[in-house]
Amino acid sequence: MKKIKLILTLILVATLALTLVACQKCEMHVDANKDAKCDVCGEDVPCEVHEDDDRNGECDVCGEDVEISEDYLLFKNGEAKFQIVLGSGLTSDVRKLVDEYVKTIRNLGIELKVVEDTDDTKADYEVLIGNVRSRGNDYKYDMYSLGKEGYIIKAVDTKVLIVGGSKDSLISTIKKFFDDYVGLGEKDPDIENVTIFKKDFKEAPQTGYKIEDVTIDGTSIRGYKIIAELSVAEVTETANSLQDKFYDKAGIWLPLANITSATEEELKSAIIIRSTKENIADGNGFLVSVSGKSLIIEAKYLNMLLEYTDEFFFNNISKTRGVVNLKSNFKFTKDASKVYYSDFGAVGDGLADDFAAIRAAHEAANLSGQTVCATSGAKYYIGETEGQTISVKTNVNWGTATFIFDDSIIPVESKSRDASIFVIRSDYSTTTLTKEEIAAIVDENGGISSDITKLNYAPGYKAMLIFYNSNHYQYVRFGVNASAGSAQHELVVIDENGNIDPTTPFLFDYETVTKVEVIRIDDEPITIQGGTIITKANQADSYYNYYSRNISVRRSNVTIKNLRHEITGEGDTGAPYSGFITATNCNNMRVENCKLSGHKTYMSKDPDQPSNMGTYDLGGNNANGLYYKNCIQLNFFKEDGTTPDTSLWGIMGTNYCKNITYDGSRLSRLDAHAGVYNATIIDSEVLYIHLVGGGTALIKNSTSYNYNPIINLRSDYGSPWNGNVIIDGLKVVATARNASVDYITLVSYTWVNHNFGYEVHMPKNIVIKDINVVDITNPKIYLFADPTTGANAAAVYDFTADRVEVQSPDPIPVIDPETGKQKKDANGKLMYLDRATNETADANKKYENVNRTVLTEKVIFVNLQDNYKQNLIISQDPFLNDTDRITYLYITGEEYAEYLNK
Repeated sequence: MKKIKLILTLILVATLALTLVACQKCEMHVDANKDAKCDVCGEDVPCEVHEDDDRNGECDVCGEDVEISEDYLLFKNGEAKFQIVLGSGLTSDVRKLVDEYVKTIRNLGIELKVVEDTDDTKADYEVLIGNVRSRGNDYKYDMYSLGKEGYIIKAVDTKVLIVGGSKDSLISTIKKFFDDYVGLGEKDPDIENVTIFKKDFKEAPQTGYKIEDVTIDGTSIRGYKIIAELSVAEVTETANSLQDKFYDKAGIWLPLANITSATEEELKSAIIIRSTKENIADGNGFLVSVSGKSLIIEAKYLNMLLEYTDEFFFNNISKTRGVVNLKSNFKFTKDASKVYYSDFGAVGDGLADDFAAIRAAHEAANLSGQTVCATSGAKYYIGETEGQTISVKTNVNWGTATFIFDDSIIPVESKSRDASIFVIRSDYSTTTLTKEEIAAIVDENGGISSDITKLNYAPGYKAMLIFYNSNHYQYVRFGVNASAGSAQHELVVIDENGNIDPTTPFLFDYETVTKVEVIRIDDEPITIQGGTIITKANQADSYYNYYSRNISVRRSNVTIKNLRHEITGEGDTGAPYSGFITATNCNNMRVENCKLSGHKTYMSKDPDQPSNMGTYDLGGNNANGLYYKNCIQLNFFKEDGTTPDTSLWGIMGTNYCKNITYDGSRLSRLDAHAGVYNATIIDSEVLYIHLVGGGTALIKNSTSYNYNPIINLRSDYGSPWNGNVIIDGLKVVATARNASVDYITLVSYTWVNHNFGYEVHMPKNIVIKDINVVDITNPKIYLFADPTTGANAAAVYDFTADRVEVQSPDPIPVIDPETGKQKKDANGKLMYLDRATNETADANKKYENVNRTVLTEKVIFVNLQDNYKQNLIISQDPFLNDTDRITYLYITGEEYAEYLNK
């Protein structure tokens, strides 16, 4: 031990001796205490290596400025030594976050400059956030090389790079920088002097992907592009989603490119997303397949493109590990041709209101053309709709689902009262011809008349035109529910060259054409099928406030089939319905195999209209080709199954329609109010046939349960039928309504001296063939009802004359003030005053016949049984009973066939 101490002492003495020698010579200063002065001579000694332990940018010994290379000075003496540069493409939430940190720094009394990547303002010391491209290649960093969760806080020279592999990772990295590195995360931050140390720099790319690579037929997709129809919103959304998924799951970033600018070479090795109008994958509408070295994703129905692309990725890429190889024969298909109400949140429990979800499903399907389906057995409740409707433009399959239209909660004042639930709409809007186009049509034909077969108008597509003459009103209504009529109008159907469909000729001549609407006929048919709809009847007071919560068809070529409509909750009071299935401005609507319901009849409480209110299940307005095949009215009969329920209102009412047909159906009424051209009942059962219009009224191989009359030409519209009536094979159950009747009436025409807006025709020709009254042995058969029954005069004889012997139209009874009864003249006839002159009306005075009627020309009886012929009465009207006025033929079936051939 003594030896060790001796050795150390000798070394120390030797060192001091050397120092004294050096100091004496001052050839090399010695600064053992590191105070920047020579320990011997006291002169300043420069630092061989500057030290800056407090990271303030000055040498701790000599005070000279020290350049920070490994570490980065941010703040010195309360002054920011850098500026922030915001990269292009930063999202608003990233910018907002940076702005919040900058405000915090400024609130601490430190000015901090923030510039954009595109600005010319540059500085030596900068913090670059995001993709900054203007500072040179040394400071660029590919964010997508980091992976979605990767990030860097890295110094390059005098710049600090802050980059995230995604927006979320960039946000968390910015927070880390300002909170941890700058110190703003402290409770009371002190950032007067702040330096980032090299050890704190982070470069953390995401690693550990379960999917190492994705290959197409053995070729890696790294370096591929996603090439898509970026002009289509659904395709762009899908491309962005797929890009994100590849990046998230495999760290593979695939740039997007528009297919319109892609080269053939690029398309050979790419992921391609495109829409198609063609059926693909056996009509399923969605297909992912490999073609060469490319992956093709295509869809016919774009609203399912994203969902099914996500499903493809999950099943074929996300669920796998290591290298995913999509082989040359790879295919992934989905049936995208259907959407379900449940996809859009419909509950279907009969309690939750599913209107919004059902509406959303149809809106989505309308964009892509998909069939909309209901879940089997579901019950969809629809209450208040705020006046909104559900637009239907595609096929619908309701299957076994039930819809509940709860009208019982809809008050009269609700906007929902007259808003249809479902509206089957066209892709085309109605247009109106210009005055010049109308003039060209009228001038070419010398006016518009019933013999025109072609119009000087060629739209290039099949269309339905509605001609108007607003200067002339027709279908004036007389009696109960009287009205002044409406502007003369009717529809005709034309082809692309303007040829008029021979089944829709003009019924009337037009002195003037004031407007023509053009409704393009949809080429593609659509079908609504299945389902049960239950209408919980409204509980409104019985006034003329029509409810229209229904299915409204406003598109051509529509078929509704296998639908059932039930009505519940009809009480002591209720407002009328305008129709459950209505057709408006459309051509060719078929209703097949449907079960429908008649409505309860209510008497109006309105003192000005004290009548039974018409309420329908079927309706039509300006529609052509309404065909009802195998449709059954559920409550046609009473509970006994044989007696028609005449307490219900008739099931159909139409206006301005052409070509209505009942085929194989059991429906209580075919009622054409303001005109129909051609009405056919074949192989059907009916109660009431009420007609106004022309063309051919055909009843063939059918059954009538009404005895008076079989065909009623509506008197409130003047009883016009400008055409033929053919009854060919009719079974009549005459006592269905009244067991005491012993007669039937075939046609009812009623004359009233009232101007209805057109010349009134009785049927031009009438054919009665194979009629059979099954429940009366020898019935009396009236061909015509008495036309003048109920007329405003007691003795109208020739209602075809220009003037008729009648009392003043709408006369005033002369009342005896003493007795309070109507006076009689010397001949015992009731006395009246002429309303126009206030003078006593002359029973023998001739008045103008404003309803001069064109009489029937010919009536042909075919195979009329002898007992029917013996009991045949033309009419109780003496004018009609004059057999010289109308030609009557009694012939056999063979003779009738010959007659038709001629």
